Amino acid sequence: MNHPSIFYKYTSSKIGLINLKTFSLRWSDPSTFNDTAEFQHIPCFKPTAADAQRMLPQILVEAAQAKRQLNENSLLPLRVVQLAEARRQLETGIGATEVIQNLVKLIPEAPNADAVITDLLAQIYSTARLETTRVLCVTTKPDNQVLWGNYAESHKGLVLGFRHIEEYSTPLLSAEKVTYSDEVSVVGSGLDFLLYGPSAELKKNTRIAITCSKTKEWEYEGEWRAITYRPLESGSQYNDYLFYPEELESVTLGVRASSELQAEVLALVNEYYKNCEVYRMQNNRGVLSRHVVSERESI
Repeated sequence: MNHPSIFYKYTSSKIGLINLKTFSLRWSDPSTFNDTAEFQHIPCFKPTAADAQRMLPQILVEAAQAKRQLNENSLLPLRVVQLAEARRQLETGIGATEVIQNLVKLIPEAPNADAVITDLLAQIYSTARLETTRVLCVTTKPDNQVLWGNYAESHKGLVLGFRHIEEYSTPLLSAEKVTYSDEVSVVGSGLDFLLYGPSAELKKNTRIAITCSKTKEWEYEGEWRAITYRPLESGSQYNDYLFYPEELESVTLGVRASSELQAEVLALVNEYYKNCEVYRMQNNRGVLSRHVVSERESI
Protein backbone atom coordinates (compact mmCIF):
# COMPACT_ATOMS: atom_id res chain seq x y z
CA MET A 1 0.00 0.00 0.00
CA ASN A 2 1.36 3.41 -0.99
CA HIS A 3 1.48 5.91 1.82
CA PRO A 4 0.17 9.44 1.33
CA SER A 5 2.96 11.97 1.08
CA ILE A 6 1.58 14.08 3.95
CA PHE A 7 -0.24 13.15 7.14
CA TYR A 8 -2.18 15.69 9.21
CA LYS A 9 -2.65 15.86 12.97
CA TYR A 10 -5.59 17.85 14.38
CA THR A 11 -4.98 19.40 17.78
CA SER A 12 -6.07 22.17 20.13
CA SER A 13 -4.22 25.47 20.24
CA LYS A 14 -2.69 24.65 23.62
CA ILE A 15 -1.41 21.19 22.65
CA GLY A 16 -0.37 22.43 19.21
CA LEU A 17 1.88 25.08 20.71
CA ILE A 18 3.38 22.49 23.04
CA ASN A 19 4.07 20.30 20.01
CA LEU A 20 5.82 23.13 18.18
CA LYS A 21 7.83 24.30 21.20
CA THR A 22 8.99 20.84 22.30
CA PHE A 23 9.36 19.17 18.87
CA SER A 24 7.12 16.38 20.11
CA LEU A 25 3.77 14.76 19.38
CA ARG A 26 1.30 13.25 21.82
CA TRP A 27 0.78 9.49 21.42
CA SER A 28 -2.23 8.26 23.40
CA ASP A 29 -3.50 5.17 25.20
CA PRO A 30 -6.34 3.90 22.95
CA SER A 31 -8.57 3.23 25.97
CA THR A 32 -8.94 7.02 26.25
CA PHE A 33 -10.26 7.46 22.68
CA ASN A 34 -13.80 8.67 22.11
CA ASP A 35 -14.74 5.36 20.44
CA THR A 36 -15.34 2.93 23.32
CA ALA A 37 -15.01 -0.06 20.96
CA GLU A 38 -11.34 0.60 20.17
CA PHE A 39 -9.22 -2.59 19.81
CA GLN A 40 -12.29 -4.76 20.48
CA HIS A 41 -13.20 -5.76 16.92
CA ILE A 42 -11.93 -9.35 16.89
CA PRO A 43 -11.49 -10.77 13.35
CA CYS A 44 -12.46 -14.21 12.09
CA PHE A 45 -11.45 -16.96 9.66
CA LYS A 46 -13.31 -17.90 6.49
CA PRO A 47 -13.85 -20.80 6.39
CA THR A 48 -14.01 -20.91 10.15
CA ALA A 49 -11.59 -23.05 12.15
CA ALA A 50 -14.46 -25.40 13.03
CA ASP A 51 -15.46 -25.84 9.37
CA ALA A 52 -11.82 -26.21 8.35
CA GLN A 53 -11.34 -28.97 10.89
CA ARG A 54 -14.10 -30.99 9.26
CA MET A 55 -12.47 -30.42 5.88
CA LEU A 56 -8.94 -31.25 7.04
CA PRO A 57 -8.93 -35.09 6.67
CA GLN A 58 -10.10 -34.86 3.06
CA ILE A 59 -7.60 -32.11 2.29
CA LEU A 60 -4.75 -34.24 3.60
CA VAL A 61 -5.88 -37.27 1.60
CA GLU A 62 -6.15 -35.19 -1.58
CA ALA A 63 -2.60 -33.93 -0.96
CA ALA A 64 -1.42 -37.50 -0.41
CA GLN A 65 -3.02 -38.42 -3.77
CA ALA A 66 -1.28 -35.45 -5.45
CA LYS A 67 -4.71 -33.96 -6.21
CA ARG A 68 -4.03 -30.90 -4.06
CA GLN A 69 -0.86 -28.84 -3.66
CA LEU A 70 0.29 -28.02 -0.13
CA ASN A 71 3.43 -26.20 0.98
CA GLU A 72 4.83 -29.17 2.83
CA ASN A 73 7.89 -27.27 4.05
CA SER A 74 5.60 -24.98 6.05
CA LEU A 75 3.17 -27.56 7.45
CA LEU A 76 2.80 -27.88 11.19
CA PRO A 77 4.71 -30.95 12.52
CA LEU A 78 1.46 -32.72 13.40
CA ARG A 79 0.14 -32.20 9.84
CA VAL A 80 3.38 -33.63 8.43
CA VAL A 81 2.80 -36.78 10.48
CA GLN A 82 -0.86 -37.01 9.43
CA LEU A 83 -0.01 -36.48 5.74
CA ALA A 84 2.63 -39.21 5.94
CA GLU A 85 0.09 -41.53 7.55
CA ALA A 86 -2.42 -40.83 4.77
CA ARG A 87 0.22 -41.69 2.16
CA ARG A 88 1.19 -44.86 3.99
CA GLN A 89 -2.39 -46.08 4.14
CA LEU A 90 -3.06 -45.28 0.49
CA GLU A 91 0.10 -47.15 -0.52
CA THR A 92 -1.16 -50.26 1.29
CA GLY A 93 -4.28 -50.22 -0.86
CA ILE A 94 -6.75 -48.69 1.57
CA GLY A 95 -9.37 -46.63 -0.25
CA ALA A 96 -9.45 -42.87 0.05
CA THR A 97 -12.82 -42.84 1.82
CA GLU A 98 -11.57 -45.19 4.51
CA VAL A 99 -8.32 -43.22 4.91
CA ILE A 100 -10.39 -40.08 5.47
CA GLN A 101 -12.42 -41.89 8.13
CA ASN A 102 -9.22 -43.07 9.80
CA LEU A 103 -7.82 -39.54 9.84
CA VAL A 104 -11.02 -38.23 11.42
CA LYS A 105 -10.21 -40.43 14.41
CA LEU A 106 -6.72 -38.88 14.61
CA ILE A 107 -7.99 -35.30 14.47
CA PRO A 108 -10.11 -34.65 17.57
CA GLU A 109 -13.21 -32.55 17.00
CA ALA A 110 -13.08 -29.03 18.46
CA PRO A 111 -16.44 -27.36 17.77
CA ASN A 112 -15.51 -24.37 19.95
CA ALA A 113 -12.23 -23.68 18.15
CA ASP A 114 -13.31 -20.27 16.85
CA ALA A 115 -14.60 -19.16 20.25
CA VAL A 116 -11.31 -20.21 21.84
CA ILE A 117 -9.33 -18.22 19.26
CA THR A 118 -11.56 -15.17 19.76
CA ASP A 119 -11.12 -15.33 23.54
CA LEU A 120 -7.35 -15.67 23.14
CA LEU A 121 -7.14 -12.60 20.91
CA ALA A 122 -9.35 -10.64 23.29
CA GLN A 123 -6.99 -11.50 26.13
CA ILE A 124 -3.96 -10.39 24.12
CA TYR A 125 -5.57 -6.98 23.61
CA SER A 126 -6.88 -6.71 27.14
CA THR A 127 -6.98 -3.53 29.22
CA ALA A 128 -3.50 -4.27 30.55
CA ARG A 129 -2.11 -4.37 27.00
CA LEU A 130 -3.92 -1.20 25.99
CA GLU A 131 -2.26 0.67 28.86
CA THR A 132 1.14 0.02 27.26
CA THR A 133 -0.01 0.87 23.73
CA ARG A 134 0.59 4.33 22.31
CA VAL A 135 -1.15 5.45 19.14
CA LEU A 136 -0.62 8.50 16.94
CA CYS A 137 -3.82 9.17 14.99
CA VAL A 138 -3.45 11.13 11.77
CA THR A 139 -5.46 11.71 8.61
CA THR A 140 -5.03 12.74 5.00
CA LYS A 141 -7.75 15.41 5.26
CA PRO A 142 -6.66 18.90 6.40
CA ASP A 143 -9.97 20.54 5.52
CA ASN A 144 -12.66 18.33 7.05
CA GLN A 145 -15.36 20.33 8.86
CA VAL A 146 -16.17 17.57 11.34
CA LEU A 147 -12.53 16.88 12.20
CA TRP A 148 -11.92 20.58 12.79
CA GLY A 149 -14.96 20.71 15.05
CA ASN A 150 -14.22 17.52 17.01
CA TYR A 151 -10.44 17.51 17.31
CA ALA A 152 -9.21 21.09 16.83
CA GLU A 153 -11.04 23.02 19.50
CA SER A 154 -14.05 23.84 17.33
CA HIS A 155 -11.89 25.47 14.63
CA LYS A 156 -9.77 27.43 17.16
CA GLY A 157 -6.88 24.98 17.03
CA LEU A 158 -4.29 23.74 14.56
CA VAL A 159 -3.56 21.05 12.03
CA LEU A 160 0.06 19.97 11.79
CA GLY A 161 1.21 18.43 8.51
CA PHE A 162 4.08 15.91 8.50
CA ARG A 163 6.16 14.56 5.63
CA HIS A 164 8.09 11.29 5.70
CA ILE A 165 11.86 11.20 5.98
CA GLU A 166 12.86 7.72 4.93
CA GLU A 167 16.52 7.97 5.90
CA TYR A 168 15.46 8.79 9.47
CA SER A 169 12.91 5.93 9.58
CA THR A 170 10.28 8.34 10.85
CA PRO A 171 7.32 6.65 12.59
CA LEU A 172 4.69 7.68 10.06
CA LEU A 173 6.42 5.50 7.48
CA SER A 174 4.87 2.54 9.33
CA ALA A 175 1.39 4.05 9.71
CA GLU A 176 -1.46 1.69 8.83
CA LYS A 177 -4.72 2.76 7.22
CA VAL A 178 -7.85 2.30 9.31
CA THR A 179 -10.58 0.27 7.62
CA TYR A 180 -14.24 1.04 8.22
CA SER A 181 -16.81 -1.73 8.10
CA ASP A 182 -19.77 -3.00 10.06
CA GLU A 183 -18.80 -6.56 9.13
CA VAL A 184 -16.32 -8.72 11.05
CA SER A 185 -12.87 -8.59 9.44
CA VAL A 186 -11.70 -11.79 7.73
CA VAL A 187 -7.95 -12.20 8.26
CA GLY A 188 -7.40 -15.55 6.61
CA SER A 189 -8.51 -19.10 6.12
CA GLY A 190 -9.17 -21.40 9.04
CA LEU A 191 -7.79 -24.18 6.88
CA ASP A 192 -4.47 -22.39 6.44
CA PHE A 193 -4.37 -21.82 10.19
CA LEU A 194 -4.84 -25.55 10.89
CA LEU A 195 -2.32 -26.56 8.24
CA TYR A 196 0.42 -24.00 8.80
CA GLY A 197 -0.28 -22.37 12.14
CA PRO A 198 -0.08 -18.63 12.90
CA SER A 199 2.07 -17.43 9.99
CA ALA A 200 3.76 -14.03 9.97
CA GLU A 201 1.20 -12.78 7.44
CA LEU A 202 -1.72 -14.01 9.55
CA LYS A 203 -0.28 -12.36 12.65
CA LYS A 204 0.13 -9.07 10.78
CA ASN A 205 -3.38 -9.22 9.33
CA THR A 206 -4.82 -9.99 12.76
CA ARG A 207 -2.93 -7.17 14.45
CA ILE A 208 -4.06 -4.66 11.83
CA ALA A 209 -7.65 -5.91 11.96
CA ILE A 210 -7.79 -5.38 15.72
CA THR A 211 -5.85 -2.14 16.01
CA CYS A 212 -6.90 -0.42 12.78
CA SER A 213 -10.58 -1.19 12.23
CA LYS A 214 -13.65 0.84 13.12
CA THR A 215 -17.32 0.84 12.19
CA LYS A 216 -18.62 2.75 9.16
CA GLU A 217 -19.91 5.65 11.25
CA TRP A 218 -16.29 6.79 11.79
CA GLU A 219 -15.37 6.71 8.11
CA TYR A 220 -15.36 10.49 7.79
CA GLU A 221 -12.07 10.59 9.71
CA GLY A 222 -10.01 8.92 6.96
CA GLU A 223 -7.65 7.85 9.74
CA TRP A 224 -4.19 6.31 9.64
CA ARG A 225 -2.38 5.07 12.75
CA ALA A 226 1.19 4.70 13.90
CA ILE A 227 1.39 2.35 16.88
CA THR A 228 4.11 1.54 19.39
CA TYR A 229 4.16 -0.56 22.54
CA ARG A 230 5.84 0.79 25.66
CA PRO A 231 5.62 -1.72 28.56
CA LEU A 232 7.51 0.63 30.88
CA GLU A 233 5.11 3.53 30.33
CA SER A 234 1.81 2.09 31.57
CA GLY A 235 -0.13 4.18 34.02
CA SER A 236 -0.25 7.33 31.90
CA GLN A 237 -2.89 8.22 29.33
CA TYR A 238 -0.36 9.55 26.83
CA ASN A 239 3.32 10.16 26.18
CA ASP A 240 5.07 12.81 24.09
CA TYR A 241 7.63 11.57 21.58
CA LEU A 242 10.07 13.72 19.61
CA PHE A 243 9.85 14.41 15.89
CA TYR A 244 12.44 15.93 13.55
CA PRO A 245 11.89 19.63 12.70
CA GLU A 246 12.31 18.65 9.04
CA GLU A 247 9.23 16.44 9.29
CA LEU A 248 6.92 19.39 9.83
CA GLU A 249 5.55 20.31 6.40
CA SER A 250 2.82 22.76 7.40
CA VAL A 251 0.84 24.35 10.19
CA THR A 252 -2.76 25.27 9.45
CA LEU A 253 -4.69 27.61 11.74
CA GLY A 254 -8.41 27.14 12.19
CA VAL A 255 -11.05 29.61 11.01
CA ARG A 256 -11.56 30.78 14.61
CA ALA A 257 -7.88 30.77 15.62
CA SER A 258 -6.90 33.96 17.42
CA SER A 259 -4.50 36.52 16.02
CA GLU A 260 -2.30 35.89 19.07
CA LEU A 261 -2.08 32.20 18.20
CA GLN A 262 -1.24 33.04 14.61
CA ALA A 263 1.57 35.37 15.68
CA GLU A 264 3.03 32.78 18.05
CA VAL A 265 2.86 30.05 15.42
CA LEU A 266 4.54 32.25 12.83
CA ALA A 267 7.34 33.11 15.23
CA LEU A 268 7.98 29.45 16.09
CA VAL A 269 7.90 28.36 12.47
CA ASN A 270 10.25 31.12 11.35
CA GLU A 271 12.73 30.24 14.08
CA TYR A 272 12.67 26.44 14.07
CA TYR A 273 10.86 25.06 11.02
CA LYS A 274 12.45 26.45 7.87
CA ASN A 275 10.76 24.00 5.48
CA CYS A 276 7.28 24.54 6.88
CA GLU A 277 4.43 26.54 5.33
CA VAL A 278 1.78 28.31 7.42
CA TYR A 279 -1.86 28.31 6.32
CA ARG A 280 -5.13 29.53 7.66
CA MET A 281 -8.53 28.00 6.98
CA GLN A 282 -11.23 30.20 5.46
CA ASN A 283 -14.92 29.48 5.35
CA ASN A 284 -16.52 30.60 2.09
CA ARG A 285 -20.27 29.94 2.16
CA GLY A 286 -19.82 26.79 4.16
CA VAL A 287 -16.82 25.44 2.24
CA LEU A 288 -13.45 25.23 4.02
CA SER A 289 -10.27 26.01 2.10
CA ARG A 290 -6.63 26.62 3.05
CA HIS A 291 -4.80 29.84 2.24
CA VAL A 292 -1.16 30.73 2.82
CA VAL A 293 -0.61 33.26 5.60
CA SER A 294 0.98 36.07 3.63
CA GLU A 295 2.41 38.02 6.56
CA ARG A 296 4.77 35.27 7.62
CA GLU A 297 7.91 37.09 6.50
CA SER A 298 7.05 40.14 8.60
CA ILE A 299 7.42 38.28 11.89
